[in-house]
Amino acid sequence: MPAEDYTLRQVEDCLVVRIEADNLLGIIDVNRIGGKLDALVKDQPKKVVLYLMRVRYAGSAALGMLLSLSKTLQQHGGRLVLTGTQHLDTLFRVSRTVAVFEVAPDVDAAVQTMRAKT
Repeated sequence: MPAEDYTLRQVEDCLVVRIEADNLLGIIDVNRIGGKLDALVKDQPKKVVLYLMRVRYAGSAALGMLLSLSKTLQQHGGRLVLTGTQHLDTLFRVSRTVAVFEVAPDVDAAVQTMRAKT
């Protein structure tokens, strides 16, 4: 696990969170990263783009983290768009959550999606 679990950058009014982990299978890692993401979004409603290209492996704990983050943002007027999900497509299909998340092909498209629906 890298020293930083994620990196942040602002693109227009969207917070782009790039997950730096290549493996989101361990419950301890997922809970740590999930806790940090929750802390990021709890202060104010945000438009969050979660860039997952580096994540090669993820399991049900990571799926739960993503669902929880999405729900938290929605409850506070924010939105979550995922991008870089190529390695996680099977997880989304098998868990039948593919329709639950907004997915964009890249960060720019995710930001455009946010802009189009505001």
